[in-house]
Amino acid sequence: MNYKITKLRNYGITECGKIKFSDLVIQKFSNSRSGFTLIELVVSVALFIVAISIALFAVVGTNGLIQKADARSAVSESTRSVSEMIRQTVNNAPIGGVSILSDQATTVAIQVKGFSELQSSNTCTVIGRATATIDASGEEKYTLAKSGAVIAILIYNLDSAGLCPKLNPIYQNRLTNPQAIVKEIQFSLQNIVCVGGAISPTCAIKQMLRYSLKLELAQKGAGGTSEARQPTLTVQEGVPIGLINEAFLALKIETTTLPNGTTNQPYISSLVASGGVPSYTWLKVSGSSWVTISSDGTIGGTPTSIGIATFKASVTDLAGTNLNKDLSITISNPVSILTNTLVQATEGVLYTSNSLSANGGSGSYTWSLETGSPVWLTISGAVITGTPPTVGATTIYDVIVKVQDTNNPNNNTTETLQLTVKTGGGTGDSN
Repeated sequence: MNYKITKLRNYGITECGKIKFSDLVIQKFSNSRSGFTLIELVVSVALFIVAISIALFAVVGTNGLIQKADARSAVSESTRSVSEMIRQTVNNAPIGGVSILSDQATTVAIQVKGFSELQSSNTCTVIGRATATIDASGEEKYTLAKSGAVIAILIYNLDSAGLCPKLNPIYQNRLTNPQAIVKEIQFSLQNIVCVGGAISPTCAIKQMLRYSLKLELAQKGAGGTSEARQPTLTVQEGVPIGLINEAFLALKIETTTLPNGTTNQPYISSLVASGGVPSYTWLKVSGSSWVTISSDGTIGGTPTSIGIATFKASVTDLAGTNLNKDLSITISNPVSILTNTLVQATEGVLYTSNSLSANGGSGSYTWSLETGSPVWLTISGAVITGTPPTVGATTIYDVIVKVQDTNNPNNNTTETLQLTVKTGGGTGDSN
């Protein structure tokens, strides 16, 4: 019994000899031949080799596509994570609350002072390029660096002065996938001034954070193209700082009056501004020669004569808006106590002193008793009262009084007066 190939199932063998995928169908027939001919055997082997080759090519190609998709997924996931965290952090920041940090003159991170939803408090959040190291406990720690391969987030509690510390974050974590490395990151701040101008009382002045991020797959994968071997992804975005369409007050110098000063004594006070785009820079435009104004708004100097010192102060906000204001400081002589004696008192009898007097300053005074005075004495206005204890002998007490200029608490002085308490009955002498 002999066999021959009659057709290929599904598509068959065309009359022109073109071969398509199929199962071989062999039919039995009877003749004088004893097996396959050489041509039939060669055709069968060739068909088998073609089928195997196509199957292998399909498997390899599929694996390459999967690796390419996985690589792109790791990079895109990282860029999405970084972008979402930047947007969430910056949107909760006030105008002027975002600054840029650099490493060797290269921008590497943003620093945001504002409310952290993660910590439910006002914090300092840093997001940027960093190096990762493993500490003794096996935890990954991050240090900002222009050569860093990861994007990390570090959160700090604000210090007592409301500033961002540099050490001991309360939280830190990486934002990029371990399969992705940072090739480039850039940050910039843009001030956007509304059409109304800085003098408008409700002029909306906003800031925009712009950043560019480029990530690359950490290791080359298998595939037929360079893109499949090492995919990269670049993201460029802008994030508004503060609430969108939020109206902000125009720049204003809040300081209207300044405390009085004292001749030949160092003077110190500070100027306050609001609105505009913080932070503010101050300077002195003109005025009394002894008055100085530092860039943070601190007023200093030592007046040498009584009178009214006038000067003009200028403040400029981050958007470049400038405002001037005329201010004055009243200078007076040092306060001194004129009273040098107190009328006598009697033990066990309510005592009322003679009225205390002083000069210098603005003429309005505040009196107090200092530590070391008898505990049974009190002072109201410029009069001391109290009931001396009974000790059975005449006693002399030290009474330490302090007077300060009501309009300038720094202008003050103290004096120790003696109070004699006699024995016996009667009433205290108040004359």
